[in-house]
Amino acid sequence: MLLQALGHALNTRGGVFQRGVCVKSLLMEEGRCVGVEVDGAMLGPLRAKAVVLADGGFQADLDLLRRGISSQPERLVQRNAKSGSGDGVRMAEAVGAKLVNMDTFYGHLLHIDAMQSDQLWPYPMIDWIATAGVLVDGQGERFCDEAEGGVYMANAVAKTQNPLGNVV
Repeated sequence: MLLQALGHALNTRGGVFQRGVCVKSLLMEEGRCVGVEVDGAMLGPLRAKAVVLADGGFQADLDLLRRGISSQPERLVQRNAKSGSGDGVRMAEAVGAKLVNMDTFYGHLLHIDAMQSDQLWPYPMIDWIATAGVLVDGQGERFCDEAEGGVYMANAVAKTQNPLGNVV
C-alpha cells in the first residue's frame, strides 16, 4: 500500500514509476548525473533532472562489508532483508563519488547461538548485559567503552580480529 501511495504521488507530480527495471549504471555528462542506464522491462537510458540512489544499503554484500565493517563479515549475524546489495554504492563510486561513513552499522550484540538458529531473532539481544560488564577479545584485552551502548559495542566487536572471540 505504501508503494502504491508513493507511486501515485510521484505520478501526480509528473514522475514515472517503473517496475521490473534494474538500474545498471549512472548516466554522466560533463561530470553531472543526467539519468540512468537500465535493464529489464525497459532498455536503454532514462534521462532525469535528478537521480536519487535509494537502494537499501550494502549489508548483503560481503565484499563491501569487508572494506569498512569487518575483516570477517561472514562471522556476523545479519538480521535484515538481505536485499541491501550495495548496487547504489558501487554505481556512485564508479562515477567518482566519495564514500563516507561506510565503517559503521546499526546492530546489537547477540547470544552466540544466534549464529546457528534463526529462531533466536530478534532476541536474545544482550546489549544490556554487556553494558554491565567488560568486553574482552580473544587475548583477554578490553577493546571498547561499554558505556557507549549496544550499537557502539556491536561495531567494536565487528572490527575485532575475530568477531566470534574464541568460538570456532
